[in-house]
Amino acid sequence: MPRRNSRQAKKRFSKEIISSNIFKFSFLILKLWPITPPPDRFNISLVHKVCELYKNIYLLAAKIPKKDRFGIFLKIENLCLEILNLAIAATIEAKADKLPLLKRARIKIEILKRLFRVAGELKIIENKKYINIELDLQEISKMTNGWIKYLNG
Repeated sequence: MPRRNSRQAKKRFSKEIISSNIFKFSFLILKLWPITPPPDRFNISLVHKVCELYKNIYLLAAKIPKKDRFGIFLKIENLCLEILNLAIAATIEAKADKLPLLKRARIKIEILKRLFRVAGELKIIENKKYINIELDLQEISKMTNGWIKYLNG
């Protein structure tokens, strides 16, 4: 039995609706003002910045030689994920429990900075990328230190 086409279907749109500009207008509204997802509870500035840093590191990994990718760069990537883990844990924990997590994150950020400097000195990473990532790391470090100072009151 053949399928019905739109002319034979009983529940088709009327010609007035099809020819009206309502569909065109609603499509234009959706295109100009897309529906954004609800705000994320964990998307505070530190967590967001660390996520952006990890994305940059991940994209940079494809351009790294295999020897370095599974050596120093693997350690860099793991440290970044640990920092992200600590930052998210600090957002969830009570105010009294945030301080030890942030102090551990600060130590890992300093280690990550040092590893990036070594990678930059060894010319594993090109200078432009190194400078951008180093600036992001400095900003993340300032944000973490600011949060620690706020909690120490």
